[in-house]
Amino acid sequence: MERWQQQVEAELKGAGFSTLVEEAYAGVSILPLYSAENVAELSLQQDLAVPFARGAAPKAVTRTWWLAPRLDLPHPRSLNQVIRAEIAGGADACWLQLDACARLGEPPTSEIGRQAWGDGGCMLWTLEDWRSFLDGVDLSALHMELDAGANTMASAAMLLVVAQEQGLDISALDWNLGLDPLASLARDGLLPLGARCMKHQMGDLLRWTANHMPQARPVCVSTEVYHGAGATLVQELGIFAATLVHYLQLAESLDIPLAQMAQGISLRLVLDRDVFPALAGLRAARQLWSRVCELVEVEPPSPWIHAIGSRRSLSQKDPWTNQLRANTQTFAAILGGAQQITTCTYDEVLGRPSALGRRIARNTQIILAEESRLGEVLDPAGGSYYVERLTAELCTQAWIFFQKIEAAGGMATALRGGWLHQVLAAQQQKRRSLLACRALAQTGVSTYPLPAERVQTQEPYLGNDEDAWASRWRPSEPCVMRVDHGLEDLIQAAADGCDVFALTEAQRNTFAAFCGGPQVEPLLLQRDAAMFEEMAQKVERQRQSGTLPEVLLLAVGEQKEAEKPLRQAESLFHDLGLPTRRISVAARGVLCLCGSASALQQGLAQELVVAQQADAPMVLLWGLDEEAIPTGLSATVPWRCLHPQTDLPTLVQHILEVKP
Repeated sequence: MERWQQQVEAELKGAGFSTLVEEAYAGVSILPLYSAENVAELSLQQDLAVPFARGAAPKAVTRTWWLAPRLDLPHPRSLNQVIRAEIAGGADACWLQLDACARLGEPPTSEIGRQAWGDGGCMLWTLEDWRSFLDGVDLSALHMELDAGANTMASAAMLLVVAQEQGLDISALDWNLGLDPLASLARDGLLPLGARCMKHQMGDLLRWTANHMPQARPVCVSTEVYHGAGATLVQELGIFAATLVHYLQLAESLDIPLAQMAQGISLRLVLDRDVFPALAGLRAARQLWSRVCELVEVEPPSPWIHAIGSRRSLSQKDPWTNQLRANTQTFAAILGGAQQITTCTYDEVLGRPSALGRRIARNTQIILAEESRLGEVLDPAGGSYYVERLTAELCTQAWIFFQKIEAAGGMATALRGGWLHQVLAAQQQKRRSLLACRALAQTGVSTYPLPAERVQTQEPYLGNDEDAWASRWRPSEPCVMRVDHGLEDLIQAAADGCDVFALTEAQRNTFAAFCGGPQVEPLLLQRDAAMFEEMAQKVERQRQSGTLPEVLLLAVGEQKEAEKPLRQAESLFHDLGLPTRRISVAARGVLCLCGSASALQQGLAQELVVAQQADAPMVLLWGLDEEAIPTGLSATVPWRCLHPQTDLPTLVQHILEVKP
């Protein structure tokens, strides 16, 4: 190893071995090579026991994981068509996301509801809506993952009524009901019943499921909203640990056994583009799960993980590359040992996912399971020096971030007080900087784009049918709770015809004095590709209007030395959608000076004078950064440096502002 490193350093010609260490966006450092020395101090796990780094114990069934497509179409009839097609195509689970009206318990005629209907999911507001959605669907053969925000009990009541109407044995269902108040607060900005009632609601749901659905997992810990707001993998894992601690503390204050709470929690973790950090992240999450349980003196149950693809990684331009990202994420989820997997469709950020997009997403999992047989290999990455070390590093760094959250008052305080918002905003700005200079490249968008390609048009989520559906809504009769937030009452009221808003209002009226606050600024999804897509739209608008500036490339110094920078500049501006033309003398226009660093430094003052005489409105200096500019240089004409850290969308914006 020492001889190898000496040879590498000799090849680097003084650059140093440390230059090969990659600072991954996940929040850890990646070495160029791993050996047995890197895991010498680690205790590598050989079985499936605690801390579950190698995965959960295999079930005595042929299934290795649940195939769960995301269902978020607003209209119940459209939703029914999709779920029946998904089941026919091989799906055996579904991740059902409800719209903001259902999540907040706000009818579409309310001040909030007028802006919220159909937002982010399904408009399942009444029992008839649920029946329409599940018409012809055998719930006994479908694993349900409910995502109804902080208003889970009202929507769960509707779902359970339909299950009872189908004659299902509720006690045999191992569904995930998905109550995650903290993530709901972060996503929607408020809790419809307030924090104190939310706590009581969680206690009631836990007690009811313990008595009636003992195999169900009523509570969820999801990192999706934090991931979408820019969190690193280390931060997501730290947030997961802090949220888990908060819910275990709530159980204790509600006099619910901690073991019961731990058994009733499912995890929803996001997989980004990097395959090895993604699969190591799942292994690290299981270790963190065990560590938290042991700290509160609970025997850690086997964690149940729902792995989902990253929506922030998807692009509207060149959407076919999304399928490659989805393949990578699904591959990592399988190797990481997830119990349920949601694969992104390649076109879901263009509007409603197409039938083809859904079919490819399903078949991605089916092929990896039935043809590649990945599920038949236990922890295939286990024992790898790289993966084992990466898992340990993620655990260590995530625990440090978890401790920072605890020092800020715990997860709830960090979220309500704005501390977490500040941390994620700073991290998102760092991510934006890396994306803007292409240090975090996105194929088909920031690198190797097709400038002539236009963003595809696709049917929007909300159309005339959904508008008519919302406008026809009429309130149901109100209902009264017989007991404090009792799920039994809600199920009966739903069966009697009360809609989700009446159920929410009944809960709100039970303890009206406890339903205030908290409110926070919602965390919004920020897609990586958005800045370059917006830039491309601006460029295209000016192209069509005939006002798109041309970049004039001028060689400085010896032509032989300038040839490589000239070609690099042509390639870059082509990727940015800007036309270029080589010139031999300075002319009016956006002027880009290309040459060796020494030639530019020596001749820069004179070149700027010539550019001013040619009335050039902007001069770009290829390959120089600000520190390389000669001191005392007078700005005879506006100039900008072009180097590997340049914010390219901002640069293009300045170029587009140049008057012809």
